[in-house]
Amino acid sequence: MDSSLYLQNHSDFHSSYLLSPSSIPGRYELFWKELDYVKNLWKNRPDLKVEDAGITALFGLECFAWYCAGEIVGRGFTFTGYYP
Repeated sequence: MDSSLYLQNHSDFHSSYLLSPSSIPGRYELFWKELDYVKNLWKNRPDLKVEDAGITALFGLECFAWYCAGEIVGRGFTFTGYYP
């Protein structure tokens, strides 16, 4: 079996850039742009369409579902609690 299929090429610039500390300022800037967009939407609530509100609600529901799934997997696929 060829083990090279399972190893990532560490000389790949794109993957090393995504993990490098220099990508943090760019992500920080994008975070603030997104936050400004949400603030602008909040200021213009009357102009908000029902479709946009529905998409936002579905996104929030999906995030909550992934959180619940992660908790269940973290507990060892039990719904009642953690194994002792």
